[in-house]
Amino acid sequence: MGIHNGLDRLDLGCLVDKNQLSYDLFLAQSDEIILNRNEQFIWIESADRSPVFNGVLETNVELHNSSPAISQFLKKLASGKEQFCWKVWSSSSPSNIGDILESQGLTVGSVSPGMAIELSSCTFSNPSVDKLLVKRVDSDERLEQWIAALFDGFELNQGLRSTYRKVLMDGGFRDPVRLYLGLYDDEPVATACCYFEHDVVGIYWVSTLPAFRERGIGRCLMNIVLRDAYIAGYKFAILQASGEGFKMYKDIGFRQVCNNTRYEWKL
Repeated sequence: MGIHNGLDRLDLGCLVDKNQLSYDLFLAQSDEIILNRNEQFIWIESADRSPVFNGVLETNVELHNSSPAISQFLKKLASGKEQFCWKVWSSSSPSNIGDILESQGLTVGSVSPGMAIELSSCTFSNPSVDKLLVKRVDSDERLEQWIAALFDGFELNQGLRSTYRKVLMDGGFRDPVRLYLGLYDDEPVATACCYFEHDVVGIYWVSTLPAFRERGIGRCLMNIVLRDAYIAGYKFAILQASGEGFKMYKDIGFRQVCNNTRYEWKL
């Protein structure tokens, strides 16, 4: 599963893209999601009206035909949905797809820095937090605790919780997913998810309950996650950082290698 050393900025950006898309496709196996694809687009639909569960996951359109093809596909989506999202990766084709989407009325919903770290550069100092125990999720009961802690850690909109819960329960804790739960004095307070694919470990759903932040819990959890991935033989870890988590990841040693943008359509 090795990756050669000295990958340049573009290579690492592509790894972020590929791992995220693969994880999206893994979650799209849920009964809650309808997965569609053709030669140019991969997109999802669901009964839930939120743009989180409706939209384009990948675009691969030839440059000479990009504007008409994207415009036509947008009309198809807009005819059946009041709102949807369109994910644009650093490797999406054409490279000016963001400009095309904005010209068609979509707006930027979020921009996430894609970050990467070479695991051999980590010190794995094993920082400890008093009363904190980090456990691998290995039962449905633990999975329920993990999901509840994740929702509260991200302060997720109540309207999204039901569908997200079903999608995450369907994904479970089977390969290639590994879930970590942080327990503070036996109370679930922190989460992380690892997705092993494309020779890297993708790290997702890193959260800490608001009342337990600024105690080093997230840093401790990340240390365990990265150490386990390194022991398993992986050379690189990637993630997409939130605004709140960016500094912590940078302090750990992650460097930004790309930006990924989520566009939204709303009637």
